Amino acid sequence: MESISAALYTAALALFGKVAFDAWTRSRERRTIAAGLAGEIGAYLDLLNPQQHGQNLRTWAAADPEIRAAMLKAIPPLPTNHPIFDAVAGKIGHLTPDQAKGVSRIYNVVTGMRLLMAGMSSDAFAALPENIQSFQLEYIAKLIEDEELRTKRLIADLVAPQGIIEKARDYIGI
Repeated sequence: MESISAALYTAALALFGKVAFDAWTRSRERRTIAAGLAGEIGAYLDLLNPQQHGQNLRTWAAADPEIRAAMLKAIPPLPTNHPIFDAVAGKIGHLTPDQAKGVSRIYNVVTGMRLLMAGMSSDAFAALPENIQSFQLEYIAKLIEDEELRTKRLIADLVAPQGIIEKARDYIGI
């Protein structure tokens, strides 16, 4: 009888250990995915410098059409992939629902911005009436500026341990 009790106790202990280890592994994977996405999104934000870029787009919108066309033609080809997101997209379910929604949203915004910026250096954009060109540049400037705070909050949410998101937001001033 004692050997059965010992075997059951050992099995229960092993099961508990396995469940605890699996929970730790999943938590670690979630934190790693979140940190990688926060880093990539933060790099986009740093490189874009939303306030300066918004002002640049408004300057282009107000510029003489020939000068605007030359500035827009000088836009280099933009990257088409997201290295971290592309690598972990299938694991987005490890994030909280709000985090997954925010990550999906921001990557769609980034992709859309890339498409809009690439289109602005095209001959088709140059052929548009001046007021349409200016409107689109103003629209993109506002979109970029409006997304800055939301993006900073998402980054704070991704890097904060669950339960102290507000503390992280206070720390980085958003």
